Amino acid sequence: MVTLIEDAMMVNQINDSSNIKPMDPEKRLNTKEKQQTERVIDSASKIDKVDISTESKHLDALKASLVNIPEVNEARVQYFKNEIASGKYKINSDKIAFNMLNNLELA
Repeated sequence: MVTLIEDAMMVNQINDSSNIKPMDPEKRLNTKEKQQTERVIDSASKIDKVDISTESKHLDALKASLVNIPEVNEARVQYFKNEIASGKYKINSDKIAFNMLNNLELA
């Protein structure tokens, strides 16, 4: 059992504020500045970054080169016109039907 004297000593040890030293105002300011600096660093590290890969740059270059290529290959069109006009071009209706049905299934 704790005696009244021992109990009073324990309370005094707990409530004794003579051991508590006030914080130096300069140190307190430095601590606040450090916290603010850390917040700025944390927020700066959260900034979104975009890194364009070399593959993406290569694709952009390919897109740019395709702009200059005409959609219709005039030489190929002229070749088939000549083949059809001369009767040399043979139409394979089975192949055409097969490809048409495959395109319908994919759509």
